[in-house]
Amino acid sequence: MEVHATSLVNAKDEDITQVMENIIKEARIDTTLVPLVYVGRDTRPSSNLLCEAVITGVTAVGGQVKDLGVITTPILHYVVTCHNDGGVYGEPSEDGYYKKIANAFVNLRSSGTSHGNYEPKIYFDGANGVGAAMMKNFLEHLGGSLTITMFNSDGILNHLCGADFVKVCGLRSDSKTLWPLLNSDKKFNKIFW
Repeated sequence: MEVHATSLVNAKDEDITQVMENIIKEARIDTTLVPLVYVGRDTRPSSNLLCEAVITGVTAVGGQVKDLGVITTPILHYVVTCHNDGGVYGEPSEDGYYKKIANAFVNLRSSGTSHGNYEPKIYFDGANGVGAAMMKNFLEHLGGSLTITMFNSDGILNHLCGADFVKVCGLRSDSKTLWPLLNSDKKFNKIFW
């Protein structure tokens, strides 16, 4: 679907209709159905306005919208996948995402595959963004199987923290020496040492 979004966003105004027709054909979209669009937003100042614009556009052409609120991109993708396959992959909700990932982690940890070489402890830089809020929710599902020290969870988005700060400065967000760090900045998670 990212390929379709890229072709649409790069289309000239006069080519949008043709690009949409190509997407409909390639994706085998049944145009007799009422479209359902899932939307979410992050914590950037522009996010609410962009989300409102999407909702307005979708409803203007007769579509339905499920607004998931402030949510990470991986959770949005998970919910859409679960909806599209009728729940085969999992429960199509934020809570369903946490349960699926937490259960997989707990099962992996209980299998003994780390042979004692893994300490279930991470330092989490939330970059003062959506990842920080989601990590707080996720922790409720881990059942103590992972110890997380979280910082940068309620300040100014990406201010002296986040992936770019760590990458460019080679320092963790509180300017001490580098340590294993899970960072939720951007659309993906990264681990830095």
